[in-house]
Amino acid sequence: MAKQPSFTCPVCGKPLTQTEYDKALGLWDEKQEHIKHLETEQKKLREQAKKNKEAVAAERKKLREKELSFKTEQAKLRAQTKKALADQAKKTNQAIKKERALAEQRLKQQRKQVEASLKKQMQTQLKVGIAKGVEQQKAQLKKQEAEFKRQQAEITKTKNKMAQLEKSLKLSADKYHQANAEIKKLKEQIQKGITRLLQHITSQILQQPDKKGEQLYNS
Repeated sequence: MAKQPSFTCPVCGKPLTQTEYDKALGLWDEKQEHIKHLETEQKKLREQAKKNKEAVAAERKKLREKELSFKTEQAKLRAQTKKALADQAKKTNQAIKKERALAEQRLKQQRKQVEASLKKQMQTQLKVGIAKGVEQQKAQLKKQEAEFKRQQAEITKTKNKMAQLEKSLKLSADKYHQANAEIKKLKEQIQKGITRLLQHITSQILQQPDKKGEQLYNS
């Protein structure tokens, strides 16, 4: 039987038969085509990235120019606004001063008229008002005295309630401290019980291997 010719794999360098070599050569060609395709795509991506970078730089330049123009306009508008506000404030202050002077003059005239009218009324009603005023003051004093007594009663009632509340709070505090002491005692008892239980379980576990060893030795 004739020996089949041997070929070298173009991918890994191993010896191949004619059929294996044909298949490997097909894979090699496909791989080369794929590599060329990837290189072409990579070149396109680099060119697109370059274009994107240039576009971003142009947009940044435009934004900086717009920002500078905006700041200039903003400063100009701020100066105009400041001047307009100052002018308006000056006009407003002048108008306020003028209106204040007129108002003071009108108030003086009105005060004089009111004072004259009140003086006349007081002189007319003074005699009648004295007697009537005394009676009214007496009634008012009685009313105030009754109100004072009512308030004193309310204060006494409130003091009694506060005393009862303080007593209740004191009892609650004593019960709270007693409950805390009992809880603390129960916790200590539980902790001691758990410790003893763990010690018992541990001793049982430690004794089990010895018992198993004795059984195996005896068997």
